[in-house]
Amino acid sequence: MPFTGITGSLQLRNIKSLLSRYLSDAVLLMSSGNAPGERSVHDFRVLMKKSKAVLKLVSGQVSGVCYSRNIEAIEEAGRLLSGIRDNSVLRKTLRELRKENKEIFRELEGNSKIGTILIKRGADVGNPAEMHETIERIVELLRKSAYRLRFEPMSDINSDLVLAELKKTYADVAELYLRSRNFPKASNIHRFRKRAKDLLYQLYVFRSPRQPRVKSFEKQLDALTQSLGRYRDHNQIIKALDYKYSPGAGNAGIDELILLIKNREDVFLLKAWSVAYKIFRPGADLSVLPGQRF
Repeated sequence: MPFTGITGSLQLRNIKSLLSRYLSDAVLLMSSGNAPGERSVHDFRVLMKKSKAVLKLVSGQVSGVCYSRNIEAIEEAGRLLSGIRDNSVLRKTLRELRKENKEIFRELEGNSKIGTILIKRGADVGNPAEMHETIERIVELLRKSAYRLRFEPMSDINSDLVLAELKKTYADVAELYLRSRNFPKASNIHRFRKRAKDLLYQLYVFRSPRQPRVKSFEKQLDALTQSLGRYRDHNQIIKALDYKYSPGAGNAGIDELILLIKNREDVFLLKAWSVAYKIFRPGADLSVLPGQRF
């Protein structure tokens, strides 16, 4: 991928080419003729998140129509497959718990909510005809986005403005980090994770083989978002089980399962907070980018 812009000692990737590649790769994943597998769905949704994050970097430098319609299309395409991905993650996580805690799950045999989560993947896909229509809709959305992007003038992208958008993302993530630490609700942590992923995907625009510090920073940020993601996976199980603690209700099995899930949540959050402090503590900045401080 060529580098076209220079900001100080930073080199900027060709954003139009990068977005075009993301969209074409996503269409390819949906063009097998069969219902997409779990890996394909995961890779597809990552491409949608990358596309959206990178497009945000040039939100003020492309036409309003191009930006708004492409964002809408990318969001809809990702949403259309979210059910398959979400169910797959819930099932995988619960199976991990079952493997490590067989006695508790034996006590919970017959629990309808647990049984529903553990149903094999065929139930996620649903009606084959409906899935075929969904895939056709996704491909249509992305091809239209690629067409709009093709004719959008982007040869004079101002790299200073792109960097300014990156800094806005960093500041937003840093604020969400502090909010999450002071008010550690699942919704706050989820927003923190989503914006941290935006920052991760946007950083790629600024990395070249000659900038290993940026790549190292990306690894830290990736580790952070992975830990936050694992926290959310477990939190979503509690939500799917519709669990509410009721003293004296005699639900020892489900109470113990929830405690085990919360213990895991604590472990993943501890890992995340350790990394997040290094990156987003008050006074920290994006000095990892060559020649950049703010």
